[in-house]
Amino acid sequence: MPRLQELDRLLRHLADGLELTRQPRPRLQHIELADHRVTLHLAEPAAPPPGWGGTDDAWTFERDQPLPDPESPAPWPLLCTIGATDDGHLVLPNLEELGTIALTGDPEAATALARSMTAELTLSPWSMLTDIDTVGIASELADLDPVRHRHHEPNDLDFLDHLAADLANRGDNEPEVFHALITTDADAAEPIIRVITDSIERLGATVVTANHSPAPTVSRSV
Repeated sequence: MPRLQELDRLLRHLADGLELTRQPRPRLQHIELADHRVTLHLAEPAAPPPGWGGTDDAWTFERDQPLPDPESPAPWPLLCTIGATDDGHLVLPNLEELGTIALTGDPEAATALARSMTAELTLSPWSMLTDIDTVGIASELADLDPVRHRHHEPNDLDFLDHLAADLANRGDNEPEVFHALITTDADAAEPIIRVITDSIERLGATVVTANHSPAPTVSRSV
């Protein structure tokens, strides 16, 4: 958790700097977190801001640099660890940028990863403005934060219609609350997936489905 707290501080410091220099927040695809360096891999090229190195596709920051106290909220509340590189660097995709994520392959491995993602979104310092709904999975984690994490049994799906309507009506306003739906029922999540896929605005939402499939992969659709 200390590494995640340090990363949260760095990202909020970055948001402060981008606002100060009037640079737009880049479209972040994923973060690679090493012992002494943070690398932001971007979905679209953008010049690194002052204090950052790297290229227009991947910004880097050396973690030994001192940082002042940040003022901005977390710029990417739907970051979540899914694994590590061969070098042991943590990989944190921006689930908001990916939109919808299907965890397929070995059922036990997919379920375990979905539970891990639920726990991290519940506990991470940058996810304090994120609400999490789980369906058919991670019921044992609901007590971690009963306000933000709402667990639903497979026959309790009425909330999905309300969520789909809320997301569809957000317009071009920046989201004040972010949302993650993590479920074992991809068919039930289809209305939310459709809203996310069809939108050109920033909805601040993601859908993660854990399904049975013969090939161990992590796939995405946007």
